Amino acid sequence: MKVGIAQLKSFPGDIELNLENHLRFINEQFARNSDLLLFPELSITGYEPKLAESLAFEINDKRLMKLGAASREKNMTIGIGLPLRQKEGITISILLFYPNGERKVYSKRYLHPDEEHYFIAVKDDSLPIIPEFPISVGICYEIFIDEHIEAANQNEMIYMASVAKFGHNINKALKRLKDVSFKFGSTVLMSNAVGEADGLQCAGQSTAWQKGKVIFQMPRNKEGIIIFDTETGIVTNRIL
Repeated sequence: MKVGIAQLKSFPGDIELNLENHLRFINEQFARNSDLLLFPELSITGYEPKLAESLAFEINDKRLMKLGAASREKNMTIGIGLPLRQKEGITISILLFYPNGERKVYSKRYLHPDEEHYFIAVKDDSLPIIPEFPISVGICYEIFIDEHIEAANQNEMIYMASVAKFGHNINKALKRLKDVSFKFGSTVLMSNAVGEADGLQCAGQSTAWQKGKVIFQMPRNKEGIIIFDTETGIVTNRIL
């Protein structure tokens, strides 16, 4: 299996442009080598907590149909970041599109205190499962929660983090995920954004680790894709 992470620029609040940018990544010839492609936190809207109420999606929002069609056409599982309107409130979620047409949601269980005014946490113990392969995911602040890390890496081969990290906190995240990869002897992939978000600049540096060692890291300010081959252990990349 080949799993990929995207490092892309989201345009704050511009859903139409962000959707087109996602499709550009998905249609990229290099990306077609992947079975799974994961995007950064809140990638469809940009990381804009203050705009979450006005930008939130329903799970079957018609604007997302192109992503579902692309998943089926490319035979690729696609994980996008978006604010999702649920019964209790708005969540920070990963919406997974499967080639068979199914959609599955993973929502952030642990919020940073700054997010609690705009979002709700979901206290569901389940983690998303990629059929027939042990992959788990986490969203940004969750990487610092020991309970989440223990659950997500229990008998898992790959842990994928979808984040929105800025220049002032990227080094802490990089060290944390390096330590996670070393502790569990696992492959860890982090998908971060570039460009402006919430009035700050995202720090890029999306990274792949194996057993605590960096096997590839994206630059700070370029879009691109990293793909990890679970059978060979080989990582490939393309800067777009």
